[in-house]
Amino acid sequence: MLQFAPAIVRDLDVVEFPRPILTCRLHDSWDFLKLKVPRRDGDQVAGPSRDGVDVTIEGQIGSLSGELKLSEAEMLSAVEELRAALHVADEEGFALALFQDDEGGRRYFQQCLTTRFDVDFSNPRIYSYAASIHASDPVLYGG
Repeated sequence: MLQFAPAIVRDLDVVEFPRPILTCRLHDSWDFLKLKVPRRDGDQVAGPSRDGVDVTIEGQIGSLSGELKLSEAEMLSAVEELRAALHVADEEGFALALFQDDEGGRRYFQQCLTTRFDVDFSNPRIYSYAASIHASDPVLYGG
């Protein structure tokens, strides 16, 4: 059974996004008029091609089923772990897994880079966050 479980995957390291996840949006786009590298035999300077995918994940740290579960220090630690996982020091990036099945297989995007990460510290009982991630490869892989 497939389950929504967003996570950042690098080699064998997996960092799940803190729950609850309030929003997960995918933004697909296609370009039509740009000059392009030929994608098939022959010249092609115009026509539709799929751009990368932008994914926005918004969630909260500190509650589970409406009950507070973490102290402020534990919430800050969770923010620091997520920030470190989202940081990309090389061009390779990371995989963004969105779904996981019972056998441990994942549905994921490859070649991901973080474009923005916002955290709202104004409520000491619950921290809200939003991560914007760009996947250069628009294919949702399975396996």
